[in-house]
Amino acid sequence: METIVPYKEEFKKYIPEQYKNSEKLLALVNSCMAQFDDLETAFFEILQALNIADAIGPALDYLGAIVGVKRNPGESDTQYRERIVSGLNLLNLPGPEALRMVIKFLTDVDSVGLFPNWPAEMYYVLDGGTDANLSNLEKNSMTSGASLVRGTFLCAEEGEGGYIVNDDNGMPFVVDYLDIMDIPDNVFRFTFSKLDYDPTVAGVGTHGTWTKVESINQNEWDWTTEGVSTSGEFKNAFHDSANLVSVRCKVFESSLNAYELFYNNSSLINADLQNVSGIYGSAISFFEGCTNLKNIVLTGANNIETTSYFAGYCSNLESIYIDSLENCVSLNAAFTNCTQLKDVRIGNIPNVINLYTTFRNCSNLESVYLDIPSVTTCYQAFYGCSKLKNVVLKNTGNVENLNGSFSQCVALETAPDLDTSSCTNFNSLFFNCESLKEVPVYETSNGTDFNSAFKQCENLEYIRIDVSSALSIESMLEDCTSLRNVEFIGNTGNVENFKQLFSNCSSLKNLPFFDTSSAVDVTRMFNGCLNVEFGSVEMYEQMGASVSISNHVDCFTNCGINTISGIGDLTKIPTSWGGLGAIPANSLLFNFGDSNYNPNETTTSNHGTWTSYSTGYADNTFNLWLWIYDGNEYGWAKEFMPNNFSSYLSDFDNNPVDVVAHGDLTDIKCYADLFCRASALRYCCDFVIPDASVNFPDYSGSLQGMFSRCDNLEVFPHIDITNLKGGIFFIADNCTKLTTINPPTIRSIVGNDIDARNAFENCPNVEHGAAETYAVLKNITYDATDCFTNCGVNKLTGVSDLFKIPANWGGLGLVSEKAIVFAFGDENFNPSTAGVGAGGTWTALADNPTDFNIWTWTKSSNDWSGEFENAFTDEGNKPYILAIGSTGSVSNVDNFLKGSTYVRHGALDMYRQMSGQATPPSNHEKTFHDCGKLTEQGLFELLQIPVNWGGDVLTFCIENNLVAYLPDENQTEVLVQSIRYYQDVFRMMKNSDL
Repeated sequence: METIVPYKEEFKKYIPEQYKNSEKLLALVNSCMAQFDDLETAFFEILQALNIADAIGPALDYLGAIVGVKRNPGESDTQYRERIVSGLNLLNLPGPEALRMVIKFLTDVDSVGLFPNWPAEMYYVLDGGTDANLSNLEKNSMTSGASLVRGTFLCAEEGEGGYIVNDDNGMPFVVDYLDIMDIPDNVFRFTFSKLDYDPTVAGVGTHGTWTKVESINQNEWDWTTEGVSTSGEFKNAFHDSANLVSVRCKVFESSLNAYELFYNNSSLINADLQNVSGIYGSAISFFEGCTNLKNIVLTGANNIETTSYFAGYCSNLESIYIDSLENCVSLNAAFTNCTQLKDVRIGNIPNVINLYTTFRNCSNLESVYLDIPSVTTCYQAFYGCSKLKNVVLKNTGNVENLNGSFSQCVALETAPDLDTSSCTNFNSLFFNCESLKEVPVYETSNGTDFNSAFKQCENLEYIRIDVSSALSIESMLEDCTSLRNVEFIGNTGNVENFKQLFSNCSSLKNLPFFDTSSAVDVTRMFNGCLNVEFGSVEMYEQMGASVSISNHVDCFTNCGINTISGIGDLTKIPTSWGGLGAIPANSLLFNFGDSNYNPNETTTSNHGTWTSYSTGYADNTFNLWLWIYDGNEYGWAKEFMPNNFSSYLSDFDNNPVDVVAHGDLTDIKCYADLFCRASALRYCCDFVIPDASVNFPDYSGSLQGMFSRCDNLEVFPHIDITNLKGGIFFIADNCTKLTTINPPTIRSIVGNDIDARNAFENCPNVEHGAAETYAVLKNITYDATDCFTNCGVNKLTGVSDLFKIPANWGGLGLVSEKAIVFAFGDENFNPSTAGVGAGGTWTALADNPTDFNIWTWTKSSNDWSGEFENAFTDEGNKPYILAIGSTGSVSNVDNFLKGSTYVRHGALDMYRQMSGQATPPSNHEKTFHDCGKLTEQGLFELLQIPVNWGGDVLTFCIENNLVAYLPDENQTEVLVQSIRYYQDVFRMMKNSDL
């Protein structure tokens, strides 16, 4: 437990500057102060020991004696503690509210205050005291009779600020100063700092009676109303900067109109008004303009109906305590522009419907708690609260308008949990919340206006939101410079105004695809999304076909301008939409990594003209050149190869090359060896080839060798081919850094079949695409010798694809029926001797493509139940299911992989195959129960396997873009932590191809 004051550190500031380097003096001071620290620590340890949850030994005996429960001989502390608690329950000791009444009776005071930060911070007691209903404490920390009784023994000395009563957690309840008790009922007691001030002479409070209070040291006067129901009784009353004023009352039941009661009193510094049921009506401007007022306590004010501008523009107000405003309906601008306000405690406000600008520009407010069951409007409620970090708003289900509620709350990092089911207006909700990182998935299906809702939230990285009823989402995410992922729940088909929706979202890499069928205005929608790589063309093609869009200026201006693929997409978008416009027909747009390189100074092609190309973007770092074909009859065959079979595009270390875009290729008939041996080529755009039918001399295939030996190319582009003749042999062989193959789209073939020999041979790092490419080519190829030989052998995903490709194509051969191929993480693991899958036969792969430990398991029986139950639980040997043969005749897979928690891949593929067969296994209870749950990919797959196949421990429903998590009673903490760790998996799951 922390002490109130660290004396050693605190005392240093009192040492005169000239002595701060005196070692002897500091040693003496530190020695004394350290003893104070030790004594105080020991004191709080004693207090802690009297907590029934922590007390041990004699301390526990003492607590037991208090409630009449004695320790049995030999009884442990744990057993004894349980009996004490049980005994307390049987004793039927008083609850918190009864205790409060007892404390009031014993101390002869009327008010009890709670200071929850004690002893971690210095605490103070306001003049007069603060009502607190202990039974309504949020955490209800008064939990046992022992602490209640114990508290009567821990009272502070009289005259030191009241009595301290500890609860079970060591937190005190402070019984406030007694001096408020001598104030007569129905009296306001004013204390004036100027000793000769006479309010009767000053002419203030003219509708009441003033009585001088006898006091030696203070100038105090009591004021009571004469029964005249008046407003503004002390309006403009106290302005003398030399005469500071405080006002207090214990009980005020006399009738007094609240309107402008203390309006514009710049000398008022403290207001402690207790049990003021007599103050009624509108409390508009009650304290407005009291520029030196620091503290407000108001209790029992249940006849006040509205508090508009209640304490507005009180620029020095620091704390507010209001216990209840039961009949109040509005807090309109109640504390607006209270720029020093830090501590707000407002209790029961069940009928308030309006929080219109309530805390606007309270720039020092850090936290707030409000229960607002009837509020419908929160317009700019916390606008400009620049230090606000913690917000708890309970029962917000009736709120309809959140316009600007947290706008300009620049310190807010996490959006509060809100029930937004009734809200329609989210305009500027978190505008310029520059620290905001997390936003819950609010219920926003009724929202119609989201304009600027998250504009300038520059730290927001992800959002998932329903805008299905929205008509306008203008600037909703504008200037969210860290935004990476966006997911729209439901359909955006009702939205008409998309203006500036993603403007300047410079971290977006992939534009989300969403419905713009009702769009009218898409001006600057993606303007300034500088780092977009993909998605622009798809969005343009959808919007470009729409007849409803009338405004689209700068829709894509500079969208993707910092990326090669982004620039390529912009060449497919007209300038009227903010694109770069189409480049000339029969041309290629290149980028050279050497910013000073000029292709006109080097022979870099055989038949073309080079022209420097500008995007018009001032900060563009690319060296772009347009190459326009001169019409040579042989097309683009060997265009960048001299006769010695090297390439003009080969200096990767000094001048890497990107093919950014191409123009209309109608006149190009042959692409054979176009970039052959271009080892500097690292990126190439997708190609749309409208006619590849002409067969030229010396080139038996129009696409042969197109990217052969481009050993720095990472992605084989998607090629859309019409009238392919000859083939694609050697099209990308020996591309040693290739990771992805995009299968070509072949619309028609000139002749019978094509030649695919050696097409992707010796591309060892391919991870994706080989199997899909085989599926495209297998029915249209007459010769595929070595097409995929050694393709992907360095990657498990690549090897997995090779098991789906026949050996005569260069694959590893299709997996036989009732067989499963495993790769084990432990290179020395031998499943045949480890006793796993004992009902089947294990065969090691004879010629491993690399160092993977690969085995095939085969079982002829149709009963596979429990074969790998709890088989793979070793973190050091994570099995990877590479391939699965036909399982059409297998009928029983109950518990097949149940409990194999470290399977890292393949469960989902197996489920899809078996469940999709003509005759699925009839028995599949808990087939995948817990399978793979302790690996990232395994967990991801498990989320997508239904309950009746083993999803009963980890139950996930993925439907209509929603993910629901229903943990069962045996859910382990490890699994829960995994779920939290991989929360992005949940967010992006609907886009998964798995």
